[in-house]
Amino acid sequence: SISALTFVQKIYLSYNQLEGELPASIFTSEHLKELYVTKNKFTGEIPCMTHPEPKLVQMGLSRNHFTGGLKSCLFTGAPALRELFLSYNKLDTPIPPEIKEATQLSYFSAVHSGLTGDLPMDMMCSSKLFTLDLSRNKLTGTLKKVVINGWNGIYRLTLDSNEFAGELPTFDWH
Repeated sequence: SISALTFVQKIYLSYNQLEGELPASIFTSEHLKELYVTKNKFTGEIPCMTHPEPKLVQMGLSRNHFTGGLKSCLFTGAPALRELFLSYNKLDTPIPPEIKEATQLSYFSAVHSGLTGDLPMDMMCSSKLFTLDLSRNKLTGTLKKVVINGWNGIYRLTLDSNEFAGELPTFDWH
């Protein structure tokens, strides 16, 4: 069982034909820092971290068939998370307000993942965001000045092909 790998720090299983649900036991190691299962055939919900003090900093789950939304535990259960890749899944969910708990998040990509609703006000707390790519989703509402101006360190902001409306706010980045 993968849960027997208690000292593993990096798991790379991308570009295979793995299928079924991603077992929560993959997060058992207290030393796990990187998990990449990109481009497989995983289905179901993205599991929550199972270790009480996770050290996970990078997680690549893109190009699978995950459904069931973005659970808040992805952000609250991984306080050290810096890079999260969720692109090309079928999440059909809003971004949870608990994204503010991922205070180290610098790279967040969820292209064409079925994200819906407004950009949550809580995203203004993501001051370490360097790259944010939420293009090709179903995000709606207006681009709130207070949220966007909270990303004063952003290098790449990609929000194209959504359903935003209204006026473009002034950017007060320094």
